[in-house]
Amino acid sequence: MCGIAGVIDKRLADAPQQLTASAEAMAAALAHRGPDGQGCWIDGPAGVALAHRRLAVVDLSPAAAQPMESADRRFVIAYNGEIYNAQELRRELISLGVVFRTYSDTEILLEACCQWGPRKALSRLAGMFAFALWDQRERVLVLARDRMGIKPLYWQQESGRLIFGSELKALRACPNWSAEIDRDAFAALFARLYIPAPLSIYRGVSKLAPGTMLTWRLGDEPLLETYWSLADSAMDGRLNSLPEDDRVVAEAMEAALSDIMRGHLISDVPMGALLSGGIDSSTIVALMAEFGADRPHTFSIGYDDPDFDESDHAAAVAHHLGTVHHQLRVNASDALRVIPRLAEIYDEPFADGSQVPTLLVSEMARREVAVVLSGDGGDELFGGYDRYWERSAQWNRVKALPVQGGLAALLGLLPLNIVTGPLRRLGLLADARQSLPVIRHLLRLPVIDPFYGSSQFVWAKPPVSYPFSQNHPQTWPQLNPAIVPDALDRMQYADTMTVLPDDLLVKVDRASMSVGLEARVPLLDHRLVELACRIPASMRRRGNAAKWPLRLVLDKRVPAALFDRRKMGFHMPMTHWMKGPLRPWAEELLAPHRLASSGLFDVPAVRAEWLAFQSGGADRTYDAIWGVLMAQAWLERWTGG
Repeated sequence: MCGIAGVIDKRLADAPQQLTASAEAMAAALAHRGPDGQGCWIDGPAGVALAHRRLAVVDLSPAAAQPMESADRRFVIAYNGEIYNAQELRRELISLGVVFRTYSDTEILLEACCQWGPRKALSRLAGMFAFALWDQRERVLVLARDRMGIKPLYWQQESGRLIFGSELKALRACPNWSAEIDRDAFAALFARLYIPAPLSIYRGVSKLAPGTMLTWRLGDEPLLETYWSLADSAMDGRLNSLPEDDRVVAEAMEAALSDIMRGHLISDVPMGALLSGGIDSSTIVALMAEFGADRPHTFSIGYDDPDFDESDHAAAVAHHLGTVHHQLRVNASDALRVIPRLAEIYDEPFADGSQVPTLLVSEMARREVAVVLSGDGGDELFGGYDRYWERSAQWNRVKALPVQGGLAALLGLLPLNIVTGPLRRLGLLADARQSLPVIRHLLRLPVIDPFYGSSQFVWAKPPVSYPFSQNHPQTWPQLNPAIVPDALDRMQYADTMTVLPDDLLVKVDRASMSVGLEARVPLLDHRLVELACRIPASMRRRGNAAKWPLRLVLDKRVPAALFDRRKMGFHMPMTHWMKGPLRPWAEELLAPHRLASSGLFDVPAVRAEWLAFQSGGADRTYDAIWGVLMAQAWLERWTGG
């Protein structure tokens, strides 16, 4: 795991010192991602510079440093990630006559691109990665990102140059860089508390989409190409479903996970795992103990509040599996210690409240190991969220109504106080901030997608002071309802294409890499993703037991009594803390004069939400105001306003 950055600027073709200085400045901004070394490579006549910060995990020798040049000197690569089928590819490439100088997966990836070309090489990879590949012969740059969006990559083309980096910090560090805040992106933050791809907080700076490669030839426009599509996998999965048979599903899961885990356990540095004691993390740790070290290190967070504390469950699973278990008890003081760093770590506005415990557990783990495994992705792949089943039930009630169009028209004529009760019973007005025009629109829809999306909004109307567009570019295709009509399939697909890469994986990547810790996510290996697409919706839940395919694997290794409980999620008692110990910090940041300084906020709306939160009951969560706090903290850190 590392950090990459680079610039292509033909105007610097005769200024190699400026090229080098630019690349080195960009790499220095990513030093936290790669504390073990820095490298820079330039092609002066082409105006190309690639930079790399190294976190040495596999092949620790200097020979494996980057940027790395291919044996025939045609290609140069700067790469961040891990290739889990690297040894299999290595054997095949050796059979084709390739002679390797190192044992690193960097060289295997590089020579695969040399042997088969970047597009075909990408189709052969199993891993998490973002890389830049410069073709010296053809004068072409390729940027590529892994299928699930585990590793980040930002890029910008302006004034005849193209720059890129693992984080926005790298782009900011490039000399003569300038960009303005994208007001539409800033407004979009408040719907789901993250900025949706391909947008970034800066106008003209984009996130490269998962499963995408960008090709840029000097003088041409960048060409974006999808080399792997979850939509295709989802539709293929429905056409080639596994039978509804526990034995068949269990055997397929065991075979896939056995192969995947062996690849994820390759490392030349100490490894551990994040363990909550839930189904996903317990499955990962159980397989890690089976296929890897005798006593892996595990890490968990605990709280004094029993509504949020899973530490006893994690400790029980760790004891059963014989791990070396580490536990951190967290209080409001611990949160307040790291909260001021969040705007620096998440270098565009980002407001997933679990970013705080993720950072704290990463700090603890890094004191013992350099690599951790995480159970992220299990809920999205195997239907673990309660909201899937709640929204499916609501949607089925709506679709059962005999006159949907007539009901939508009627809602336009009746006053709110008459229709509120029936709408709540139907589950259509779960939040007072939802509006009747939105509900009338949703009642006319043939598929659940917009209904589900709107039900997840944190702010129905973003608290901004200006008009904005909600017509954001979408980088992912819709599923054909004739092939994938099931509401559960469609909701899981939507989350896997949006919440997962733009929220959950951002949270884990930035928190772990801020302390030089590599986080691997075995459940998001594309081979398991494609298998999950073939498992019928009816097999993802058995009675009240969600994620049934994972349970079939875990049941063989851990007693159900240790993990079979209500899902809690990786959250802190932040609602309580923000009405108590964290209130002075929040009050100060939300002072009207500070909110007004940027000119972006609707200050009365923010203050009204803050007062409503402070006076509200336990059901008034902190999410909406946390979004404002993180946005304001970011503005003050990066814009001075």
